[in-house]
Amino acid sequence: MNATRGETGWLRSNLWTPAACLVAVVATTALAGTSVSGSFSGGGFMASSNYSLSCSIGVVGGLTTTGQVSLVSGGPMPAMAKSLVVSVAPPLIPEGTTGQLSGIATLDDGTVSVLGGPNVGWGAATYPFGAISTDGVVTATNVYATTNGVITGFYLGASASLWVTVLDSSPDDFGLYAGDGVPDAWQVRYFGVNNPLGTGTATNATGQDNYYAYAADLNPTNPASTFKATAVSGSSTNRRVYFAIASTGRYYCLQYSTNLVDGAWMNLPGQSPTQGVAGQMSLVDTNSMAVRFYRVQVQTQ
Repeated sequence: MNATRGETGWLRSNLWTPAACLVAVVATTALAGTSVSGSFSGGGFMASSNYSLSCSIGVVGGLTTTGQVSLVSGGPMPAMAKSLVVSVAPPLIPEGTTGQLSGIATLDDGTVSVLGGPNVGWGAATYPFGAISTDGVVTATNVYATTNGVITGFYLGASASLWVTVLDSSPDDFGLYAGDGVPDAWQVRYFGVNNPLGTGTATNATGQDNYYAYAADLNPTNPASTFKATAVSGSSTNRRVYFAIASTGRYYCLQYSTNLVDGAWMNLPGQSPTQGVAGQMSLVDTNSMAVRFYRVQVQTQ
């Protein structure tokens, strides 16, 4: 006789149609589909290290007439999960906030269970998550850029993974780079994570600090990446000021002064910020004045 716990949770026999058996599970780690086999002429009892089994043909010479798979501690043997789907609300988690995990399991008896966070076992938290509680509350850590991370859940032998997006809701709050006026993503791009050489006030290869290099959209690791005026041409009513290195991601204004000792710097009348072009570019002053000194102001937007 071969007895197997089947899809419905009840015992099935491929040898005796009217037979009924009772199986007591000694090891609680047994899974659906595990089987125990024995041979009886009319009814009897057998045991192994994991199960005890009693069987009969109908009511003739046997030990029982009904059968159900049961745990030794009592009660029906629980169904196992065939599949698991996990989810989180909200679907996008801003950095420094929390989300609630939950799941839906399809069991091997065909039923579906809706699972709250405490009903699912959750894997260890890894970046960009700071913690996952036993109640399924996930905490997003501060990130230097919008980042995807994986969360894994476990339920009755099934597992599932979920990609979760943590939003970079504040661009200047990550680790050693927080609050220095330079976007974290720019610092990580050039210096990696939490490198003291990447802080806003640190001097870089250009000879300027990182705040200056970011504002001018320079490469802080390249000594040749500089920003300066290169030439002035034209007449007193049509002066063109050339400068480099310009960037398409920055805007530029031409400013002037008539006295470098104590004069104020002023924007040209009627001038609007001009989006840059890559490399060298120029701005024009058409106002008539005999002496003027110029400088270029860079704006990030």
